[in-house]
This record gives sequence, C-alpha cells and structure tokens, in this order.
Amino acid sequence: MRITPATLAAAIALAVAGCATTSAPSAAPSTTATADYYGTLEPFAANAVYFVVTDRFVNGDTGNDQRDQGGKLRTFDIPLAPCNGVAGNIGYLGGDFKGLADNLDYIRDMGFTSVWVTPVVDNPDEVFTGGSKPGCGTILSDQGKSGYHGYWGVDFYKVDEHLPSPGLDFRGLADAMQARDMKLVLDIVGNHGSPGWTMTHDQPKFGKVYGRDGRLIADHQNLPPQQLDPARNPLHRFYNITGPVDGAKGSIYDGNLAQLADFDPANPAVLDYLAGAYEQWIDQGADAFRIDTIAWMPPSFWQAFTTRIRADRKSVV
Repeated sequence: MRITPATLAAAIALAVAGCATTSAPSAAPSTTATADYYGTLEPFAANAVYFVVTDRFVNGDTGNDQRDQGGKLRTFDIPLAPCNGVAGNIGYLGGDFKGLADNLDYIRDMGFTSVWVTPVVDNPDEVFTGGSKPGCGTILSDQGKSGYHGYWGVDFYKVDEHLPSPGLDFRGLADAMQARDMKLVLDIVGNHGSPGWTMTHDQPKFGKVYGRDGRLIADHQNLPPQQLDPARNPLHRFYNITGPVDGAKGSIYDGNLAQLADFDPANPAVLDYLAGAYEQWIDQGADAFRIDTIAWMPPSFWQAFTTRIRADRKSVV
C-alpha cells in the first residue's frame, strides 16, 4: 500500500492514542474547597472611579468664574512662584459642572464607571488672611488661599456659586452621569468647616456655619479654639475647643488641622446638621460618599452618621 501524507497522519494519531491508553491513570480531582478571599462584597466596589478636582478639570462656563470676587482679597487665578520648576495656583481657575458634564464620554471611554468630585458646598468668597504663607515644602499653609477645592464649607446645604450653570445644577450633573450608566461619588467633610482664626480681621463667612434657611448657627469669631466659650455663647457650641495637638505630645487626630474650625463630635446638633445636609445631596443624585479627614472624628460619630444616612437613604454607599 502506498503511504500518503493523510494515512501517515492517521497512523501517527492512532499511535499517540494507543500510547495514551497505556499511561498511568491521572489523579482524581481534589475535593478540598478553596477559600474565597475578598475585601468587601459591596457591589459598588466593582466600579472604576475617576477623581476630579472640579475647579481644575474643565471650564465649561466662563459665566460662573466670579473673576472679580473678593475685591482686594480676590479669589480667581492666584499663581505661586514655581517650586522645583512646577508652578502652582491657589485661586479658582474655572472648572465647573458643565466642564465635567461635557467630558463624561471622555471619562467613560477610558473605562471609568464612576466619578468622584470634590465637595460642592458653599465656600468663603475671599482668600484667607490668616495662617502662614505657602512655599516650597510647606504643608497646611493656607494664607492667601481660596476655597477652590471645596473643603472649606460654610453652608453645607448650598452649592458653591462657581459650579452650576443656567440649566445645569447638581441634579443635572447627576442626571448626565446616570444617562451614561455612571455613578456620582460626592466628597464630603464632617470634621471641619472653613479656617476660623488668625485672620487680620473678621472676614465674611470664615469660621461660620449657616443653616438650611441661611441663618448663622455657628461662628468661631476669629478666636483660637481654647478661647471659645460654648457654655455661654451658643455660636461656639459647634466647635472643638482643643486646638492643634503636637504629634510629639499626643494624637494629632484629637485636635484641629491648621486653623480650620473643628466641629465637636459630641454635640448632637453637629450630627443633625451634617446628616441633614448630606441627605439633601443624596436626594439630588449622589450615589456614594467619600469621607474626608475621617480619622479626625471618632468612630462613634461615623457609626451614628452612617446609621442615620442608611436608615433614611438606603441606596447610598
């Protein structure tokens, strides 16, 4: 018989198969269960989150830049001298909700399913005159800075005027994200408000907190924490009276950060105010919270806060 390539291939296949039948049987598969390891079973953890300092992202609407705000203590475009060849700026630069909404497809196309934005609450309308000057290598040096970052809240129920545009408020931003099957993560602060003392004069809004109705409910009055008198002055009762703690002498988490007006976690009014304010932002479309300076408030405060939030607004993460 003439051997063709086809018959040769068939013969090789049969030979290999025959050899296989003479080999030792393979070991039986293991029936030992493999342990599952995970950090959380929270479904939101499956999201890829893109972080945005909103003011530093895209200026979608120059009409809300507030370029003349603050007068002599203007808040817009405050450049710093370069450090190691890198220039800084401690003023507002114009990023807003519209700039973010107009670029959601760009973020989605990179594979992100959620966007974490810096706080949206109202911040002071001047630069801070207290504290120490920022420079190369300095930290917690806030003199001359604006609240472009959003972490100096004065009215936690009110959106800062630099962010919305006609026809696009926080709810509109949330709707734009939901239309793309994206989640909105809101950065929130529970530890402090704005800088509250060392100012050259008592500046508007600094060290103050305003309620849902716009009424002043707390005021540091440009006094160091140790000089506050919560027993006699109702406007001081929101605040911690410890002051900054030297890390060599105790826990820095027990005291103030820089000159920030530090909230008193033992005062039930603080919890009521913050929980009520942040429930409002959930109602306007926030899907999840990222909590700033979480270690500066005791676990008991956050337990009470999360219990209340999840009881009233079960969808938030």
